[in-house]
Amino acid sequence: MFSRAIIVLALTAMLVLALGTGSFACVGARPLAMGGAFVGLADDTNATYWNPAGLIQLDSTSFTGMYTTTNRDEINYQHYVGLAMPLMMGKAAAGVSWVRSNMAMGLTETDEQDWYWASLAYQLSPQTSIGVNVKSIENSLEDYETETGVDVALFHRVNEKLTAGLLIQDFNEPELSLSGTPVAVWTRNYRPGFAFRPDALSVVSVELYDAMDDTDSRSLRVGYEKMMSEKLAVRAGYYGLGQDEADAITVGLGIKDFGGASFEYPMTLDIAAMFGDVETILTSLNVKF
Repeated sequence: MFSRAIIVLALTAMLVLALGTGSFACVGARPLAMGGAFVGLADDTNATYWNPAGLIQLDSTSFTGMYTTTNRDEINYQHYVGLAMPLMMGKAAAGVSWVRSNMAMGLTETDEQDWYWASLAYQLSPQTSIGVNVKSIENSLEDYETETGVDVALFHRVNEKLTAGLLIQDFNEPELSLSGTPVAVWTRNYRPGFAFRPDALSVVSVELYDAMDDTDSRSLRVGYEKMMSEKLAVRAGYYGLGQDEADAITVGLGIKDFGGASFEYPMTLDIAAMFGDVETILTSLNVKF
């Protein structure tokens, strides 16, 4: 009994460090290329993760799939699939998503987690919408179990050029348990963001990760996107990791009509690369129906 208590305490300490500090984890090649600053923009299917309230901006059903091309042995998101659609004549929107995540559990074990969640957005006014995610996390390691998590979000259009968003991740602070004994908590994470469009072809986005500094991982993220033509977008950003002052530079491309004229539905291929304290490449394919 005493030895089991020691093991649980040790795991708790290590998991608090793993869950309570910033680490590289990004959903979607476009958000990564923009420095992970997407909460205030949230204008495509990736919003199911970044800001479900932003789904209200969708004008058609859309699908996206992401693959982490490199750096697959690190703590990060390996795959992401999302489907979202407008509802109620644009007054609401809904989505479903899945993420495969690698999470360090102590010094030697890695938990391959599957996250499943449903997203819902509702328009309070022409300028403001609210959103929620309800997510289930399945742990691959035996005897580990995670409570259902809830994210809440807000999206507001200040004017034609400026939008603002707020994502409160893990609002209910779900517990991770080992054989029924709580060993860690997913700490609530406040993430405000803004997006500014100086002209019709470009956007600048800013986000503050862990704004309340509840896990000592507060960090700034900045992104930029410019449409070079109807089919090509270029992106760049600064991704603050909030972990030992680690940071990285991000770059990427978006190529529209990737499927060619013969494909019935519009497709976009997004590619993003991160260089710095963490290096990785993400690719995403997006389809509108």
